[in-house]
Amino acid sequence: MTTRSQPSRPGAARALLAATVVPALAVAGAFACYLTWSGRLPERLATHWRNGTIDGYSGTTAFVAGALAIAVLIALAGTAVAVVALRRGRRPVTGAAGYLAGFATFPAVVLIAVLHANLDGAVSDSPPMLSIGLAIAGSVVAGVLAALIAGPAGRAPVRGGGLTADKPTVGLGTGERAAWTGGTTSSIGYLIAGAVAVTSALIWFLAPTPPPAAVLLIPVAVCLVVCVLLGRLTLTADAAGVTVRLGVPGLARRHVPLERISSAEVDTLSAFSYGGLGIRVNPVTGDTAYKLRGGPALVLNLDDGKRLLVSVDNPAGAAGLINDLLRAGTTSPESPLR
Repeated sequence: MTTRSQPSRPGAARALLAATVVPALAVAGAFACYLTWSGRLPERLATHWRNGTIDGYSGTTAFVAGALAIAVLIALAGTAVAVVALRRGRRPVTGAAGYLAGFATFPAVVLIAVLHANLDGAVSDSPPMLSIGLAIAGSVVAGVLAALIAGPAGRAPVRGGGLTADKPTVGLGTGERAAWTGGTTSSIGYLIAGAVAVTSALIWFLAPTPPPAAVLLIPVAVCLVVCVLLGRLTLTADAAGVTVRLGVPGLARRHVPLERISSAEVDTLSAFSYGGLGIRVNPVTGDTAYKLRGGPALVLNLDDGKRLLVSVDNPAGAAGLINDLLRAGTTSPESPLR
């Protein structure tokens, strides 16, 4: 029986290192600058500029404590995100690790810039643009450094298709070939279009001076066009892989070759999971969801540790067929990687 792989210890260590050590170094550096410069700082710091004049001051101790507290809280939040992802067998994607570290570093490097601008009380009426620019550059450098430390995202590829005995099956026999086609339709868009149409009609009949008909018809037409273009999601699974099309003409299309799939299963998604409806990407784990509604969904576990989730009706049949094709090793050799 093949078990799901987990992030390797070195990979997990790199992810935590990127999420914690890089922001911690920035906080420590900012605090060190404060201690070094404390004798040269005024009791109140110039912290805001407008139209070439200083229009905001803050107490030095309060400003330093607030900036460092914000940096620590953001760093802790980033660490918590990384820990939750790792406990679920995932690693934060490289871009997410870099963004979290850069975001957590920003308050610390801004603090350094403000402290430097106020040294010896010789603060200028003009904003310290050079210091601010260096602070932004420092955050970018910290983000890039964290991304390099985190390394590539996802789990290591799983051998044997990542299949276990509890994965769905349709009983496809050896040498047999089959395909599955299904999808789902979003009724929410049509309900919104209907509500807009009713509202437009009420405005037309009840308003003392109704607006031109074109003004009322344009929102209805836009809603209907959106429904037609994006209101249908279809999925095809066969020996070549899985193809997802969103919209009647297939405006958004994604094909996953069978050899890139470790296993398939079924899950239930809420309408608000992954941030709502449409094409949703989890910036931390790299998972992608194609959703037109809440409810049953096909889940593809990919060989790089990411997941593709597609809301379709009766997804168990698609999941079972994909798993049977993986077990039989019937990947179509002539199928192009689309």
